[in-house]
Amino acid sequence: MNATRKISTSERKLSMASSGTASSVSTRKDHSDKSSVDGKFTPTTSAAPPLPGLGLRGLLAAKRLTRNLRLRSNAKQLRGSSWLSFSDKPKPKTNVPRVTYQPTYKLEPDKTFVSYEPQIEHMVSGLLESRLEGTRYDPKRSAILCRLLSDEIKDWIKGLNIDRYKVIVVVNIGETQHQGINIASRAVWDTNFDTFISCEYTNPSLFCVATVYGVYAE
Repeated sequence: MNATRKISTSERKLSMASSGTASSVSTRKDHSDKSSVDGKFTPTTSAAPPLPGLGLRGLLAAKRLTRNLRLRSNAKQLRGSSWLSFSDKPKPKTNVPRVTYQPTYKLEPDKTFVSYEPQIEHMVSGLLESRLEGTRYDPKRSAILCRLLSDEIKDWIKGLNIDRYKVIVVVNIGETQHQGINIASRAVWDTNFDTFISCEYTNPSLFCVATVYGVYAE
């Protein structure tokens, strides 16, 4: 009986002690929560250790870095660096000095077209005679002949290197039937420097009139 009583009293003491500690812990917890809510006490919490690997910000920074590197490589490739290799490399450009001329403000030619008139007239008359002697009139052939004669006369006059003059050559060929023909032209030009030279040739079948215009170009 005494033993059983002693065990019961000890069990009561242990239960009371445990209930006392639980109540003290609960009261402490309630006090801490109340103090944190009231703003009088801030409980200290230990920070959690960092997780291994990259976080969200690290992943975004790495993605931004790779994109910048890709843009830089593309820019270098567009500026001239190429991934292709050629056996024949382009030759480097030589720095050739550019020649610039100052305006002369000249309003008159050094030598007028009229000074070449005897030489041009003699040449055109001889050319018409040599090309059309013994030629019979043909409507289809005459059109081609006019173009060939005008080109030949113009090329010969250009060989004289008449400075600052434009040369225009017109050749007309028609059939001779004892008719009267007048060939006229009209233009706006400077009578002091612009002029024309006209030569003609006739045979029993056709006639030809070649006119050379020299127009001064300022």
